[in-house]
Formats: sequence, C-alpha cells, structure tokens
Amino acid sequence: MRPLIPIPLAILVLVIPPLLNMGKAGTSSAAQPSAGRVGPSDAAGLPRGADLVLLHGKIWTGEPYAGPGQKPVPAAFVEAVAMASGRILAVGRSDEIRSYVGPNARVVDLQGRFAVPGFIDDHVHFMAGGFQLLEVNLKDAPNEAEFVRRLAEKAKSLPPGQWIEGGNWDEEAWPDAKLPTRWMIDPVTPNNPVFISRYDGHAALANSLALKLAGVAKETPEPAGGVIVRDPKTGEPTGVFKDAAQG
Repeated sequence: MRPLIPIPLAILVLVIPPLLNMGKAGTSSAAQPSAGRVGPSDAAGLPRGADLVLLHGKIWTGEPYAGPGQKPVPAAFVEAVAMASGRILAVGRSDEIRSYVGPNARVVDLQGRFAVPGFIDDHVHFMAGGFQLLEVNLKDAPNEAEFVRRLAEKAKSLPPGQWIEGGNWDEEAWPDAKLPTRWMIDPVTPNNPVFISRYDGHAALANSLALKLAGVAKETPEPAGGVIVRDPKTGEPTGVFKDAAQG
C-alpha cells in the first residue's frame, strides 16, 4: 500500500482512447500498485468518503516514467483514483478504489481512456520554440565569466552583423549579483549587435553596437514606464534597459 500526500486537484483532462499502449477497460500494461490511503492523521479535515471516483482508466500519476518504448515503473500509471473536496485521496486498482466511494460520490467509468491531472498546461509554440533553439542560452550561467564565454561562442558561430538574441540570464545567481554591462560583453561581440533578455522579461542587455544602431546615447531620455540604466559616474548607458525602455 502506497501512502499519498494529498495535493490540490485541478481538472482532469481526458483524452479519447486509447493512448500509451492502453489495454482494455479495467486492465493495464503495467502492474498496478496497491491503493495508497490517506488517513485522518495525514490529511486532517478530509472526508473518508470520496466525492469523485474515476475507474477503469489509464491514469498518469506524475511518478517517474522510463520513456516512450520502455516499460513504465508500476506507479507511473494506475487505473483508478479517488478524490474528495478537491484533493486526491488514493490511487490504485479499480477494485480497491471502489471502497472510497461516498454516499454522494460521482463515479466515472473511463472505459480504458487516458487521464492526466490538469495541473500544468505544458506546451511549446512551434515557431517561437524553434527560434529559441537558435538563440543563446544563458539561463544557467553560474557567473559572469561563463555568461561572457557563451556569448563569445555564439558570436563566433554567426556572420558579422547578425543579431545575438535570447538570454534568460539571472545576475542574482552570480557570486556578486551585479547587473551585467555592455562593457563586459563588447570585447567578445565586436561585430554582432546583442540584445538579450533577463529571465523575467523585465530587463535586457544590449552591447555598444546595438546601442549605436538604435541611436541610444548619453543624451537619450528615458521613455515613460522604463529605465535606461546609466553609469553613476559618467551617465553613460550601461546597456541594461528595464521594462518599457526595452522597446
């Protein structure tokens, strides 16, 4: 018997049959784990009787899965789930989960259909996702040196004049947690304009060539709702633009 930690339940999305090597209703290609119960001490306030029970399905639990064409671990898919007050009570075989049916429960026979918890709408936009593969990835750069190295490597792979975009950098992950500047990246990107976004989308860094092409200089006024970060001593733009100043 596998204990469960009750978690908030979103809508279960049902996909019309049959997917992922699904067997007939009430059967599964993987061994079904015993139902995991949540007792009163583990889920205070939850009723013992379920108000929604799904039976005879192919239900993905979110447990580790070996991948397409490989045998799933037993807990990756179950055929039944019991829920109460918007939380999962137990998962397992249909004959076990029937014991959770409360007096006013709604019981749904999935008849072998596939179900997944609707916790996350995880998807990729085809065109945008494809373009991201061509951009520089700075998301997990642990320090300034690696940040600069990746930009240098990207610049070497591009013809002069082609923009370097992408980024998703996070200076808070660096030891000194300081914003990058155009002077940091100018030596490795002399022939390619750079405009790379911070991971939250609220800031971006441009190199000196990009500033020149955009006509941004010391005298450039800040736009409404945006900030052109400047060197406190000289007043020169550092290359970082925040919010509406990104264009």
